[in-house]
Amino acid sequence: MLLSDVELGQGTIGTTTEPKLTVEEVAAAKGEDKMGTTADALKNEEIHELIAVCAYDFWENQGRPHGCDLIHWLQSEQEIMSCVDDGKGAVALEGTKAKAPD
Repeated sequence: MLLSDVELGQGTIGTTTEPKLTVEEVAAAKGEDKMGTTADALKNEEIHELIAVCAYDFWENQGRPHGCDLIHWLQSEQEIMSCVDDGKGAVALEGTKAKAPD
């Protein structure tokens, strides 16, 4: 059996000539601006940091048990996300920065 040009990717089907879009173009198409996506990324990074610090606190307070990292992470994620949903995210951030590990 011979493969046709289309199956080899040489025909018009299966090939793309559309240019790649930049982050700015995609954001503009979605009605966002670049600053909005950057702010969202920073917010997500801060939330991730809060969860990590909280999970570390859970781990230390429970005597540093082995193999409980996922449990601590999920507990921390639930606690931090409930604070973020309630609008207490900044308060949670300030409270955990003092406890950050060295």
